[in-house]
Amino acid sequence: MSRLLVSAYAYVRRSGRSPHDAQDLTQEFFARIARAGWLRVVTPEKGRFRTFLLVASAVFLTNEWHRDMRQKRGAGQQPLSLDTAEAEHRFAVRAALDAG
Repeated sequence: MSRLLVSAYAYVRRSGRSPHDAQDLTQEFFARIARAGWLRVVTPEKGRFRTFLLVASAVFLTNEWHRDMRQKRGAGQQPLSLDTAEAEHRFAVRAALDAG
């Protein structure tokens, strides 16, 4: 099992994550697999275990990247309203002052 965890950690590090983030993501990946019961449905007839882990970890990392990007863009917070008419008016006044 240790070799499996080391390989998974290395895969996450190769995706560009810091050592600390890679540790957290590797642990979370295996925790989610265990909670979801995915290992009960993995059989040799359905394919290689290595392939399953590679695909599952790629999907997991993609989902985590999207979650991180959503948080950077406000994570569900209400955006501030921008009065574009007022902004355009100020722009036009300032442009006229700068030109004149």
